[in-house]
Amino acid sequence: MGRKREYSEGAGKYRMEYPIFKQNLHKSRNDSYNWLGCYEKGGRKIEDLYPKDRGDRGRSRSIDDEAMDGLIRLRDNNPHLSVCRLVERARSSGLLPGEKDVSMATVYRFMKQHKLKRKKRQKDMRKFEVQMSNDLWQSDCMHGGTVIHEGGIKKTYLFALIDDHSRLITHGQFYLAENIDNYLDCIWTAMKKRGVPRKLYVDYTEKK
Repeated sequence: MGRKREYSEGAGKYRMEYPIFKQNLHKSRNDSYNWLGCYEKGGRKIEDLYPKDRGDRGRSRSIDDEAMDGLIRLRDNNPHLSVCRLVERARSSGLLPGEKDVSMATVYRFMKQHKLKRKKRQKDMRKFEVQMSNDLWQSDCMHGGTVIHEGGIKKTYLFALIDDHSRLITHGQFYLAENIDNYLDCIWTAMKKRGVPRKLYVDYTEKK
């Protein structure tokens, strides 16, 4: 007992180097007793002090096999549900016990280990296009360069309309002001040349 006490008191006072962990650690007196006991019971072999792997590594100790299989099936059938929603369904169906028995942290850890993350919904990236010419025209205005007009320098603005189906520019024209009158003039000119569209997409508001 004196040898144990001498060893443990020394270990409790000083920072010691433990080659097993390849780092310096502060250990308590109880830790020292436990290590010395393991060392002597194992025939004084240093291997008996190595960290032991858990037999259930990779498995949740709070979720049984049936619940694990059920969670995996539930995720496969509901890939877009959040973990919270998934747990609600699992508990309402009796697949998982109550919150006191299985914590959300345990479920999150299980989901991560089995790569059961929520899948994001894919956005519909299909191109929008009408079926026939003149079903829809789209219009816009962009700032152009400058010109000399009536002895001064004026900024120009390009109004243009495009047929959504054929991609034909029904009309485009530069004006000296970005206002509703010039925009309507561009539309009337396009209609005289290409007919009247069923719909007109307008991305323009008059500045006041």
